[in-house]
Amino acid sequence: MYRGYAALVAGEPFPASEFEPLYCLATSRRANAAYVLSEEEVLAKYQHQFRVKKDMPAAFAELQGDYLYMLTTPSREELEQMIHDFGQRAE
Repeated sequence: MYRGYAALVAGEPFPASEFEPLYCLATSRRANAAYVLSEEEVLAKYQHQFRVKKDMPAAFAELQGDYLYMLTTPSREELEQMIHDFGQRAE
């Protein structure tokens, strides 16, 4: 990022990225909700995409959920499937 900014300041074009572009999903779950797939199941299914799980502070949990999960993927289709799998609640 800084190299790109320096190039722009010097009047040069922004250099191409050396990294594969990825989608990043930040999603949450509630402790008192039942989901079709358990936490163990979704984390096993997306073990290679999983980056972090964070317990949310109580001040944010009511609005945002109790647990935050972050995952990355190069595929938009897989991103949509992850959203579905993490969010689908059991009836």
